[in-house]
Amino acid sequence: GTIAQTPTTTPNMKLTPLVLGASLLLASPPSSAQATQGLSPLGPLGGSTTAIAIDPLDPDRMIVTPYTQGLFLSTDGGDSFDHMSISLPDDIDDLKQDPVNGQTLYLTEDKSIYKSLDFGATWNPLGLTSTDTLKDFAVGSSAGRLLAFDAWQIYQSTDFGANWVTVQSVVP
Repeated sequence: GTIAQTPTTTPNMKLTPLVLGASLLLASPPSSAQATQGLSPLGPLGGSTTAIAIDPLDPDRMIVTPYTQGLFLSTDGGDSFDHMSISLPDDIDDLKQDPVNGQTLYLTEDKSIYKSLDFGATWNPLGLTSTDTLKDFAVGSSAGRLLAFDAWQIYQSTDFGANWVTVQSVVP
């Protein structure tokens, strides 16, 4: 089945849902043998895929994040994947794609958010300092708006992650 995040609406911010099931809709239809036997695996083996990003300029290029295994890049529509050599730990929590500029990607790793402007070739940390592991984050459909959540606070940026403010704190 298709797995999708439920769209969330925050005042002054419309968020775009990430539909993971779209990764199954690749260029070629299944052969008759596949159609009678069900779906076949796609992507790197050895873990649950937590996120996927498809290059809007080249739909054969995609990045997937298998749980605790880093980033994998496919340039052939998902037929094969290569581990991407990036200077970040492999324990990537989440990957999001900017809905306005699909070449811009964001990923979370523990208490940090990183940004790529070149579809994952290079990554730079954003200025967010969280005291707890980040639970989730969202990229707004209006340029520059980001939200990040840890167990106790909600953070917001309106300038593509250069500056962050705490918009909600929960006292335990």
